[in-house]
Amino acid sequence: MSVSFSQLSISYKLDGLGNPHVAVICFHLSPCA
Repeated sequence: MSVSFSQLSISYKLDGLGNPHVAVICFHLSPCA
């Protein structure tokens, strides 16, 4: 889960909007890649 949290943090930073929902979506697409 440590890696997942890291990926989520990166997505959240990239978003910059501060929306957890967007971060979750990015996180879901992250493992897909």
